[in-house]
Amino acid sequence: MRGQNIMKKIHLDYSHKILIYYLLFGGLWILFSDQILDFFIHDIDELTRLQSYKGWAYVAASGLLIFILLNRYIRLQKATESRLHESEERLRMALSISDQGIFDVDIPAGEIMVQEIGALTSVDETFISRIPQEKIRERIHPEDWEVVYKMYRDYVRGKIDQYRVEFRRKDQNDQWKWVLSVGSIVERDAGGHPLRFLGTFKDITDTRNAELIRSRLWEDAQRRLERITSLHEIDLEISSSSSLSTTLRKIVTNVGKHLSADAVSLLLYYKDEDIFRYADSIGFDPKRVENARVEMGRSFAGIAAKERKLVHFRNLEHEVVDEAFSSFLRQENISNYFGVPLEAKGVLVGVLEIFMRSDIDPDKEWLEFYETLAGQAALAIENARLLEGLETANRDLKKMNIDLIQANENLTSAYDATIESLAMALNLRDYETEGHSRRVTALTLHLAKILGFSGEELVNIHRGTLLHDIGKLGVPDNILRKPGLLTDEERKIMQQHPVFAYDLLKSINYLRSALDIPHLHHEKWDGSGYPYGLSREQIPLSARLFAIVDVFDALTSDRPYRKAWTKEEAIEYIKGQRGKHFDPHIVDVFLSYTGGELDS
Repeated sequence: MRGQNIMKKIHLDYSHKILIYYLLFGGLWILFSDQILDFFIHDIDELTRLQSYKGWAYVAASGLLIFILLNRYIRLQKATESRLHESEERLRMALSISDQGIFDVDIPAGEIMVQEIGALTSVDETFISRIPQEKIRERIHPEDWEVVYKMYRDYVRGKIDQYRVEFRRKDQNDQWKWVLSVGSIVERDAGGHPLRFLGTFKDITDTRNAELIRSRLWEDAQRRLERITSLHEIDLEISSSSSLSTTLRKIVTNVGKHLSADAVSLLLYYKDEDIFRYADSIGFDPKRVENARVEMGRSFAGIAAKERKLVHFRNLEHEVVDEAFSSFLRQENISNYFGVPLEAKGVLVGVLEIFMRSDIDPDKEWLEFYETLAGQAALAIENARLLEGLETANRDLKKMNIDLIQANENLTSAYDATIESLAMALNLRDYETEGHSRRVTALTLHLAKILGFSGEELVNIHRGTLLHDIGKLGVPDNILRKPGLLTDEERKIMQQHPVFAYDLLKSINYLRSALDIPHLHHEKWDGSGYPYGLSREQIPLSARLFAIVDVFDALTSDRPYRKAWTKEEAIEYIKGQRGKHFDPHIVDVFLSYTGGELDS
C-alpha cells in the first residue's frame, strides 16, 4: 500500500508500475527466500532438495504477479475507454443539439481534425475530416484569414487570454458561412509548450445577415434624417442673405458639400438675350469659366434648360459639345455631368451644374435630393434678385415671400411626415405595440389642451409622443421582441432606450424642444423611475402627463405575455399610483377626462 502511494505521488504510468513491482518482488525474493527456508526447514538434505525447486517457484510466483497486474491494467484500460466513449457521445449529442462543430488541432503535427454536425453540413449528418495545415487556409475566406490567424497565433503564444473569433468558412457544399469559433489549449508538454488545441464553431450566418440588414436600414434612416435637417439648415442659411452674390456662393458651397461633388457651377438665365451666363462655381479656377455663355438648347446646360428636366451625361469624350467646352472637360478630367434647370414659380432662373471626376451611378434618393436643392436655390436666387431690384418689384417680392413661407410650411410638414414614418417604422419592428403611438398621441394632446399648453408646446408634444419609443431602435431584437419577462441584465439594456432616444435626436435642432417625452417619460413622481431617478417637478410637465397615458394604453392593450386589462382595472391601478408613479394633479385631470374621478 505504501509502495502504491509512492507511485501515485510520482505519477508513473502503468507500464512503469509493472516493471517496478516485478523488480521489487525479485529483490524481496532474493533477499528473504533463503531465510524463510532456513527458518522452517532444519534438515540439510530436505533444504537442499527444496532449493532445487526455488527457481521454479520464483518463475511461477512472478508469472502470477505479472498476470494479475496485466489483467488489472487491461480492465482499467477498458473502463477508461468506456468512460471516454460515453463522454465523447455526450459531447457529440450536446454539440448536435446546439448545431456546433468541433475542431481538434495537433499543434506539433500541424494537422486539424474537424467534426461538422447538423446545420453546419446542410444535412442531418456528421462529417469528420482531417485537414493538413497547408490546406486550412483554403477553408477560410481570404478577407478573414489574417484576423483568424492572428487571433490563433496570439492565443497560442500567450499574448491574449481568450480565443474567440467570427469569420467566414467554406462548408461541405463549398458555400461561405459565418461561424463563431471558440477554443482553448487542452494539452501541453513538460516545458509548458502547447500540444493540442480544442474548440467549437457555430453557424451564425442568419444572425450576421439580420444584423447587416438592420444596420443598413438604420443607416438609410439616419441619412434621410440628416438630409432633411440639412435642407432646413441650408434654407435658413440661404434665405438669411439679401445679397445675390452671397446667395450664389452659399448655393454652390452647400451643393458641393451635401452631394459630394468634385465641382459645382451655377449659370443664370437672361431672358432678353436668351442665354446663360456664369454666376459662381467651386472646384474650378473661376478665371477659366467666368466668361462662359451658353445658348438655349446648346451644350449640356442649354439642353437641361430647354427640356426643363435633370440631365446626366457620362463618358463625356463620346458626347458632342462645342470644342471649347470639350477641351475644358478633358483638362479638368471630368467624366460625369449633371445639370438641372432652376425654376421659381414656373419661371426659368438658371441651371445648376454638378461635375464628377470619377464614374457615378446615383440612386433615386440622390437625384431627388439634388432636385430639392435646386428648388431651394431657384427660390433663393429669385428672392435675392427681387431684393436687389427696383422698388417697383415690391409686389412680386411680397408674393415670393408668401411662396417662401409656404415652402417652409411644406418643409415643416415634411419633417412631421418623416417623424410619423419613423414611428411607423418602429411599430413595424416592435409589432407588439402596433397602433400604440397613434393612440397615446391623440389622448395626450386632448389632456395637454385641458392643462393649458400653448400652440407651439402642443406641436412639440405631438412630435415627442410620436417619437417616445424611438430609442428602442437601439435595443437588440432578442430583448425587444422577447415574449416573456426580461432578465435583470435584459431589463437594464431595455431601460437605456430613453438615453438612446436623446442621443439620436439631440443634434436635430427642430426636435430639441420635443425631447422631454422620449427622454424622461419613464421617470416617476417618487423618484423610483429611470434613467436618472428624477422626482416631482424635476420631471417636465409634458413627460409627467405622457407617463400616465403611456401606462394606461399599455395596460388596456393585449400583449403576448398577458391579456389587456379592462378600462376600470387600469383606472384603479392609476388611482393606486397617485403620488407614487404619477403626479397627483395630473391623475385628477386624467380621471376626470376618462370618467374615473376619485371617490369623494
